Amino acid sequence: MSAHPRLRVNLLSDDQRQDLIAQGIDVALRFGVLEDSSAVARRIHSWPRVAAASPGFLSTVGRPECPADLANFHVLAGPSGSGSGVTLRKGSQISSVKVDSRLMVSTNEGCIAAAVAGMGIVITSSFSCAQELSKGALVRVLEEWDLGDIELNAVYAVGRQAKPSARALTEFIISEVARDPPDLLLSLEKPYATPSGA
Repeated sequence: MSAHPRLRVNLLSDDQRQDLIAQGIDVALRFGVLEDSSAVARRIHSWPRVAAASPGFLSTVGRPECPADLANFHVLAGPSGSGSGVTLRKGSQISSVKVDSRLMVSTNEGCIAAAVAGMGIVITSSFSCAQELSKGALVRVLEEWDLGDIELNAVYAVGRQAKPSARALTEFIISEVARDPPDLLLSLEKPYATPSGA
């Protein structure tokens, strides 16, 4: 913020989608597929989606050896929607698996915490669980399979010109993510930011 001394930011942390106009939000940071095709958005970055579980969970129930095995495991349902099914790819192979989640968590952080506690397999972005993976609290499964990417987009309210302050915040995030994505975004993983000022 030193580059924009008049910029003030009111950061709203919420995993639920909000009405940008009704809430007076200038720019939202949204993970995942944009549901509104008319939304004015700027792509910031994307990360591979990974599946992971705690060592204790895997030692107790075993580990999935192929995508079809996921149907027999507890797959945690988080805000990314991995609780109903998942599609995995390896070369020309495509495998879509239906999963029946016993635990649904409304926040990504909560879903990761549940996985660390040994409650099931979490499917999330690689950066979201980077710390847990590096510390050994979580272990990746089905590493050779591609679970797709999770995008981060800056979304502006439809029908309203984006404020210069909102665009400045977006440009700052893009430049910082290019340098070191996890460190910047672990605190911004919940998706709403409302800058005000110039």
